[in-house]
This record gives sequence, C-alpha cells and structure tokens, in this order.
Amino acid sequence: MINHDGRGFKGKSQTENGEASGSTSFHYAQEGSIISGSYQGGEIMKGTLRGLFNSATIISKKKRRQLFFHQEILTDGRIRLHEKWVGSEAEGYSIIEGQESQLNPI
Repeated sequence: MINHDGRGFKGKSQTENGEASGSTSFHYAQEGSIISGSYQGGEIMKGTLRGLFNSATIISKKKRRQLFFHQEILTDGRIRLHEKWVGSEAEGYSIIEGQESQLNPI
C-alpha cells in the first residue's frame, strides 16, 4: 500500500451529479490505515473526509457520503484514484490523479 500522507490530487473526471472538477484540489494525510483529507476549488468551498484507507466518510457542509476507492499507478508514476461515493441522495463515480510521481513513495 502506498502511503498518501502529504499527497496532492486534482479532479480528473466524474459522473454528471458530482461536484468536483479539474479545479478541485485534494490533500490527504495518512497514518497507518487511517486516512483524512480536505478538498476545495471549483464548485466546492471546502470539504473533508476521514476513515480507513479503502472506505472513508466524506463530510461537506451540505452532504454526508461514503467514499470507496482503489488506486492505480500510472506509467509516469502518479497515482490515480477511482472513487465511488454513495449518499442518501445520490451516488456517483469520480477519478482524481496525483500531482507528483509516486515512483519513490514515502
């Protein structure tokens, strides 16, 4: 497992009902299997997430959702996260990509 502590990501794509965009920045912290993060930009003023590595809870001002993701290492060494989020109002998919190479993970 790659440690995501201090890693930055940008929104790449999403389902039509998603709020993140290419203008949305994500910043993660990780200690063992516990992950937390924040995100903002585009239509999102500020959001946070926390939970275990493969299942986190997204908490924003308007919504509360479960987030499930798996990672892919791109040929240039960056991480791509494929995310599925599920809430009481809707569910969708998004992809975010790391902003730096993961070839030499922390």
